Amino acid sequence: MLRYNNYEPVLTEHFPRTGYKKLDFYAGPKHRETARILWAARDARREWIRAVDAQDWDAIDYQTFRLAVLDRSHELNEAQWRLRRRSPSAEERQDETDKLIYFAYFLAGRSLARLGREGQVPEPVEVMIFCRAAMDKLAVPVVGMKPARPAWPWNPDELGRYDPRIMHRELLEEEAERFVATFMYDPSIGASVLVEDDTPSLASDSTETSPSRPPGRGCRTPGTPPSSSSSTGRAQSGTS
Repeated sequence: MLRYNNYEPVLTEHFPRTGYKKLDFYAGPKHRETARILWAARDARREWIRAVDAQDWDAIDYQTFRLAVLDRSHELNEAQWRLRRRSPSAEERQDETDKLIYFAYFLAGRSLARLGREGQVPEPVEVMIFCRAAMDKLAVPVVGMKPARPAWPWNPDELGRYDPRIMHRELLEEEAERFVATFMYDPSIGASVLVEDDTPSLASDSTETSPSRPPGRGCRTPGTPPSSSSSTGRAQSGTS
């Protein structure tokens, strides 16, 4: 059996997070708890940058701090995916991400200390508990096993004002009503095809004896997180 820890972790030392390459994980924060968490973490990271630039230190409060730490922890964990020789077990993932969470906490604290704001660094225990619960919730199949029993229960109320269902309520309601396209599965080609009307004609419907088909199902746009390069723009969902 391959040794899980037979690799060197990538531990870059910037803070806060700098890249968002797997934006498909952010789709659908109204219905996917993982996307809901990631949106909140990303907004906290943006607020951190704004607050530092404006020296608006009161904005880097407890909620902002721990969500920015979570965002950076998630980035650190994603960086390990391609390096691991096999998928970690739930226990292995928890053990490694505990270290990544604390490393992100250290980076956040050092960042504030260098700005003379070390008094704003919260104690690590509460930050670690929050991030641990969130990281268990964010476990991705194949690259990391979700624990059967999380180390700490996840409470979405902990997202506070950064909860996208509150912060971006109007945006999410608007996108939920936007009709995009209808697809139907065509068994003759083994794939879904885009249809133009409510009663599409598929290649498999070439005979009069073909059974009638139900109308296509409409797909609606998933919510996409606000762009990391602008406080008002939107990022497009991509693939990992």
